[in-house]
Amino acid sequence: MASRTSPPIANTTDNAPRDTPREKQDMFSDLPKLTTRTPEPRLDQTVNGAGSGDYGATIPSSPNTPGNLPAFDWEEFGARYERALADADAKEREILEEFDRVAKYFGVWASTSSSVDNDRATKRLQTRERFVSLSEKRTAEKQDHRETFGSRYVYYARVY
Repeated sequence: MASRTSPPIANTTDNAPRDTPREKQDMFSDLPKLTTRTPEPRLDQTVNGAGSGDYGATIPSSPNTPGNLPAFDWEEFGARYERALADADAKEREILEEFDRVAKYFGVWASTSSSVDNDRATKRLQTRERFVSLSEKRTAEKQDHRETFGSRYVYYARVY
């Protein structure tokens, strides 16, 4: 019998395109070449406020940068902060009051369902007790019947 061999499994990576460094360079050859560089900070000789020479990075002046900042009103800022705290406290009090109402409602619901469950459990227990009592009564009646008539059935069974 000739042995069967399955054909070799094709390697899926054989057909995958490979990017060599030369091909990668060719991919970007259509893009314009940029010759710009990130500028380094310039160190110029500047004069400090005291008049002494110092080397440091110059900060160019921008037309959008104001020269002097107006004085900040800290009292108005403090008043706004106090108002925001008062508003937050009022909202927090409202939330806590609503939580108290919901918690009381949940307590009433939980106690009601608990009492209903207790009533059901009591009724189930009474039903089980009645079932056991009836089963015991039936078993006692069968036992009495066997004691009274049991020997006759055995005797008749032997006679036949």
